[in-house]
Amino acid sequence: MGGFFGTEEVRGLSEYNLAGLSATGPAFVTFNVYLDNGLFSQGGGPFLIDVYAYAGNNAEDLSDWEAASTAFIGSFSTAGLAVGAIISFDVNSAFDAALLDGASSFGIRLQQNVRSISGPAYTFDNFRLTTDNLCTGTGCFVPEPGSVALLGLGLAGLAFAGRRRR
Repeated sequence: MGGFFGTEEVRGLSEYNLAGLSATGPAFVTFNVYLDNGLFSQGGGPFLIDVYAYAGNNAEDLSDWEAASTAFIGSFSTAGLAVGAIISFDVNSAFDAALLDGASSFGIRLQQNVRSISGPAYTFDNFRLTTDNLCTGTGCFVPEPGSVALLGLGLAGLAFAGRRRR
């Protein structure tokens, strides 16, 4: 689900168990656009979504929604996104930092850039953490940090992955 329900702010997250992993780089988080109008058909539209890393707990529970961010990964605009589009971020620095800090879990959280009560919605799925960039070819969207920030000025939005609500 992605969108607003009254004054509720919806965020998405995905966590990865770090047991037995080492900092060898590279590392990518890749996910797909599942719906471009939210689960409640609130409609799509252009807005900016920020992606943050946080120290997870391998439980995806309430504490994850408000966990302090350990790194800003980047942002992407929903302008032009369609169902099936693939989005990928290089998370190597944040991933290595989590391993060096001894974290048991690496969390990725999607959240709106600017709070809006009546914003549109997108739903994302198929989150994966890999050592190779799975975003290649048609339908692939690899955000460019400088240009994406300009696209999102003044836009509002949110994202939800894993169909969980705060």
